[in-house]
Amino acid sequence: MAHAGGLGLLHTIRPQSGWSQPLLSTSRLAHHHDFCLDSNLPLGALPHAHQPCHSRVSCISRVNHLVTHSWPLHWKAPHRLRATAPSRHNTRTLTSSASTPLFLYCKGVISASLLEATKAILAFFYPRATQEKLARTQQRIKFYCRGILSGTPIAQLHDTYYFWSFDLSTTATVFQTPYYRIDESKLLINMQRIARLRELSGAKALLALKCFSTWSVFPLMCQYMDGSTSSSLHEVKLGFQKFGGETHAYSVAFAAHEIDEVLANSDKVIFNSLGQLARFGTAAHATHKPVGLRVNPGTSNSPYLLADPARPHSRLGEADPDKIAAVIDQLSGFMFHNNCENRSFESFDHMLGQIEARFGHLLQSEGIAWVSLGGGIHFCDEGYPLEQLAARLRAFADQYQVQVYLEPGEASITNSATLEVSVLDINVNGKQLAIVDSSTEAHMLDLLIYNLPARIEPNTGEHAYLVCGKTCLAGDIFGEFRFEAPLQVGDRISIQDAAGYTMVKKNWFNGVGMPSIVVARLDGTEELVQSFGFDDYVNSLS
Repeated sequence: MAHAGGLGLLHTIRPQSGWSQPLLSTSRLAHHHDFCLDSNLPLGALPHAHQPCHSRVSCISRVNHLVTHSWPLHWKAPHRLRATAPSRHNTRTLTSSASTPLFLYCKGVISASLLEATKAILAFFYPRATQEKLARTQQRIKFYCRGILSGTPIAQLHDTYYFWSFDLSTTATVFQTPYYRIDESKLLINMQRIARLRELSGAKALLALKCFSTWSVFPLMCQYMDGSTSSSLHEVKLGFQKFGGETHAYSVAFAAHEIDEVLANSDKVIFNSLGQLARFGTAAHATHKPVGLRVNPGTSNSPYLLADPARPHSRLGEADPDKIAAVIDQLSGFMFHNNCENRSFESFDHMLGQIEARFGHLLQSEGIAWVSLGGGIHFCDEGYPLEQLAARLRAFADQYQVQVYLEPGEASITNSATLEVSVLDINVNGKQLAIVDSSTEAHMLDLLIYNLPARIEPNTGEHAYLVCGKTCLAGDIFGEFRFEAPLQVGDRISIQDAAGYTMVKKNWFNGVGMPSIVVARLDGTEELVQSFGFDDYVNSLS
């Protein structure tokens, strides 16, 4: 059995040729592409580490270049390392002993017993690296080890690390564009506002997974929210397994083969129609879980007919109070979801009054214990009268003696993420055109659906460009923006407010590379939490 390399970054693998040296397991090395896991070459076959590396080398690839058998490392104690004298090669290279395989190393990293040791090794290799850079690198190795311990294929992890292109001697991590960048410090602002509304109003807040489902930041969000709500079986299971708290299950229509899993992975189930209630209500009641019905109040606030839940002939919820009254004994709550990008408290207050006037007698029925008022209320916008909203919600809850739920989607994640892109080409056709390595149709679909421009800040300067996507769609255009200096190939652009209805709608149109997902953590580190490659593209097809 070949032994793991120093830092635990070489896969423990049984050699096919009787070699006892560690085998190279990273699938891409910056300037030795011919050496890969499939070739089963011993690491000693690589040129020595003193040879210069290219400037943008991934952390894993760089360390693998430095790991050989010439300077054995012994694990003397959890936080203490000692190395034997350098070999005749006189290179700074390390390898672990044969008794320290990869999974044991990773267990040590995750338990923190070897994490500081790892940082010490990195500091040894890169004496000029900043403490911030070393901490970021350490975090990436920790992520790698989580993948190892969870059974993620080695090749997939190494493909992931290929996107962590940076040099430890620099001051900033450079990720391969395009990627979505979620900033937890900005997300926290929204979370704190939600927590304040919950405190003032007594309402509970559920994350609307249809808007945002990037579960890598759920550990932060679940501290400030009560659970999640869904629009499909997969979202139900995601919320139940990854978010925790209360899980509300809703769908425009559940299928017969889904209902058992829906009920097993939820705390409440909300049916969209009386027909769905009749078909699946018995199964739902058998679980002794609360059962609700979506009600369409016939009034809404939406700037788009496409997204208007009360549009003519809407299929979203039941609208006849008399028909609802006939099944009231089967229900414990209602969902009213009739807001869409509603930034006006006065509009919300007026519509809630309309709901009370038409359905108030149903809300006062015995057995009705909760009401969800849905999402689409932009109470995290600057200047929104949060205290007035809280007072209105509390008064509603007190009058009808119900627990009020809100389902914030955009309000949860507004202004917390960007889509980072790079300029690939500059052209002129009546206007200056900048082609970037992304696409509206594939990566920010709502811009195309609702005919909206993207937002780039500060959007000032003398130089105007149409920023265009790279797909074959003629209208794949992010918008026209102004810049302080002329754009050049390779320039980076940050497209704002890229969290809501983006990552959940991304697709493989034209086979364009799907953006990775990076999270800027509260501690200042940046972590690549997901990346996508050719295999993902192929596996999404037949």
